[in-house]
Amino acid sequence: MDHHIIYHDQNNDTPIWRYMDMSKFAFLVCQKKLWFSRADLLGDDHEGSLPDSTVRYRESKWPDKDMRDRFERGSKEGRKHVFVNCWTSQDPESLAMWKIYTPNATGVAIRSTVGRLASCFPRIANDLFERSKARIERVNYDIDFDSHEVIEDEFDRFI
Repeated sequence: MDHHIIYHDQNNDTPIWRYMDMSKFAFLVCQKKLWFSRADLLGDDHEGSLPDSTVRYRESKWPDKDMRDRFERGSKEGRKHVFVNCWTSQDPESLAMWKIYTPNATGVAIRSTVGRLASCFPRIANDLFERSKARIERVNYDIDFDSHEVIEDEFDRFI
């Protein structure tokens, strides 16, 4: 079967872990499909938010409040069109991850690698991957939102 090539810039052998409750694990085993959540439903209003430095840059570039409001409405609306499946490369014995993803202590953690995840999406006629940018990216939760370097055309909050 022909597979999609999912973009990533990480080592293929990097181990990754996916924590999930039993219903998502059953879905994975029975359907042989990963569950992707809509970005605006992740439970964190700041997920995908822009650093303050980027917001200030936009305000200086587009002083018109109406234009800034359009960007903000478009950004919030855009989260409804982004789907994510979260993995971690952190220590697999993280108590915090168990608590977040398996709240009733009834879940599992599965192990894979970046390379195996990137190569597991088969091509199906008319599938979503033909119409979107699928990629595996490392999320940086440690950025300083006040002094983050501004990238002039930083419109994609999920880069």
